[in-house]
Amino acid sequence: MKKLQVIILFATATIFIASCVQTENNKDADNKGSLSTEEIKKDTVPVKTEISYSEIIEKSSDDYLLRVTTEDASKYVDKAGKTIIGENDYLMCLTDTFRNYALVLSQEKGFIAINRDKKIIYDLFVFDNGPDYTSEGLFRIMKNKKIGYADSITGKIVIEPEYQGAYPFENEKAQVTVKCKTINDQEHTTWESDSWIYIDKTGKIINE
Repeated sequence: MKKLQVIILFATATIFIASCVQTENNKDADNKGSLSTEEIKKDTVPVKTEISYSEIIEKSSDDYLLRVTTEDASKYVDKAGKTIIGENDYLMCLTDTFRNYALVLSQEKGFIAINRDKKIIYDLFVFDNGPDYTSEGLFRIMKNKKIGYADSITGKIVIEPEYQGAYPFENEKAQVTVKCKTINDQEHTTWESDSWIYIDKTGKIINE
């Protein structure tokens, strides 16, 4: 039954890709109507139209770890229940399903993001005594005491840490500054600066 499902998945994926390629080819033909022969040849890129069986299996397989929490500890286990990251490795595991990265609390480093090899990817920006909240798909991170932004799905850094002050994204933009004065009022941290700018989700400056 599983073999039949994989065959059906393979056929469906192949048909879908072939239709996408045909659509793109039609668009390219329309766009190249006014180009010279040399320009068309230069612009032509080979398109992969088939997916191998191994690629389908790889894309359809789920590789993840699950968080298991007891009264005073937490750990990560694989689908077979085998412990991969033990209860003594971190004070707290925060991510429920560990795919590409996980947020954990380290005794030495505080709140950090780790990969599957338990290597630190970056420190987490702390807000309200915990890791920063995700806002519009991004959350704040720290490196060398500078603030940047990472993608909440993949964990990848999308805006390199280079700001002394940086607020969460709102309406597709964030207010940041490379130079500011940090003010602590015991409960919260605020920044004062004369050089605030707005950036988009690629880090590009937005003119307000």
